[in-house]
Amino acid sequence: MFVAVTMAKCAPKLGVNGGVLRPELIIGKYGVTAIFLLSGLSLEVSELKHAIGNMKLNALIQFISFLAWPFLVGLPLVGLLG
Repeated sequence: MFVAVTMAKCAPKLGVNGGVLRPELIIGKYGVTAIFLLSGLSLEVSELKHAIGNMKLNALIQFISFLAWPFLVGLPLVGLLG
């Protein structure tokens, strides 16, 4: 952390949008992907097996997220705003 802050203090032009490092592309496109990948790789196999085995809960969450929520919240909002 100390090195990163020191480098930012010494050469701030490297990290601006459109600069040499192009942080708007790296962080926006690849940073989030890397975080999710590293988070997934850190899970233990036993945790994954337990999560996969709980299919009823998984199906309920998928139903609420993709079917119930858009109709119960999205359609009334479209009616109010549109």
